[in-house]
Order: sequence, then structure tokens, then C-alpha cells
Amino acid sequence: MLKKHLTNIWKDLIKNPDIKDGERYEDIVCNDYFPASHYDLIHRTHDVNTNSIRFIESSKWPDLWFRIKGTKTEFRIECKMRNNYTDSNLINICTDDQLQRYKTFPNTFIMLYAYSDNGYDDYLIPVKEMRFKGMYLNQLHPYLIKYDPPIFPGLITKYIN
Repeated sequence: MLKKHLTNIWKDLIKNPDIKDGERYEDIVCNDYFPASHYDLIHRTHDVNTNSIRFIESSKWPDLWFRIKGTKTEFRIECKMRNNYTDSNLINICTDDQLQRYKTFPNTFIMLYAYSDNGYDDYLIPVKEMRFKGMYLNQLHPYLIKYDPPIFPGLITKYIN
């Protein structure tokens, strides 16, 4: 048991920095933007260490699955961080295969952290409104999160009702 624990610590230490950043962003989205005070957490995908031992098929699902507290309204969030170039207006958000897979889940959103004219911003994009794997900054503007966390349930229901 100790050997397995030490192996996981080692794997975490040598983990790709992009993976670490992505996991930190998932934590921020889960805990700050969709806190337990407003949302029940139904599912969260597994980390790289867990999947390296034995791949868990539900890891193909969007990262987070929530229910608005006191309701039956459920939705999913896929977290993406994109370091697009400062001179590029096009942000490649996901692959074509990922987009098609996300569209199979009802009420799915992409929580995107990407560079814009103002530095880095967060966007909440309903997957049903995405036509392509990438979007231009002017297309993202309506989905910009303009206030500090949390995201209130009214914004979610606006897109799924």
C-alpha cells in the first residue's frame, strides 16, 4: 500500500505542467464557479494517475456533472485552458471528435480559460451552440463571464430551458 502511495506521489511530481494546470483549473471551476452551496456534484472525471493504473471509461465524459440544488436540473461542464497566441483571434477549443462526443450529453457547457484582448478570461459556452471545434474571440464575447464566481443557477437555466 505504501509503495502504491509513493508511486502516485512520484507520478504527480513528474506530471506534465499542462496537466497540472488543467487539474488546478478544474478545481477552480468546481469549487469557486460551481460551489456546493448552489450545486450538487454528481460526477468528476478521474485524474491521470488513476487512469494510468486502469482506464475508467467515464473519463471520456465531460469533466464535471452538476445538479442545481433543490431541482432536478442537471448539466455538465468540460474545462479547457487554451494558451492561444496573442496575435490570433481563433481559439481551437477541442478536437472534432471531442465536440461530437460532448454533444451526446444533454446540457453540456465548455468552461474555457483563454487569452483575449484583456488578458485571460473565462467563458461559459453551451456546446449546443458550437458549430466548429474553434471559435473566434468575437464569437466568444457573449459567453464571457464578466463577474467574480460563483456562476448562479439562472445563467445555467437560461441556456438549457
